[in-house]
Amino acid sequence: MFYAITSHYYYQRGQFKEAHQAFEDVWRYQKESTTVDHSGFQAAIVYLLAQYQMSIKNYKYAMMLATYGIDLANASDSTYFLENFFWLLVQASDTWDSQNFIVNEMIENARVIAKIHKNEAILQKISQRKGEK
Repeated sequence: MFYAITSHYYYQRGQFKEAHQAFEDVWRYQKESTTVDHSGFQAAIVYLLAQYQMSIKNYKYAMMLATYGIDLANASDSTYFLENFFWLLVQASDTWDSQNFIVNEMIENARVIAKIHKNEAILQKISQRKGEK
């Protein structure tokens, strides 16, 4: 997890080559991992990797990572970071012409799970988005 955070640190400092290398190392390890983690660490790592891809405006890769994170949650019967993955898909979908009903479903999924988890940050983002429309 620390190394996933490190990619963000390097990116913020303008050390893009190091940020990319940290991302690649963590993602390579994550893809090779065959254990199902019920603690939420894998989900947290994948979420950080997806956020990094959003930072560098690689939206398709971020969406792929978010769907991978949703699959991880499904495999481990958990909801760790699930609302965050759905919200990331919503944010990334804003960069291309997507069907409104699909985006609305992702927003609703994020909202319901955020309410269950009492994730005020995601609920606030959803509320702000509704205010913009």
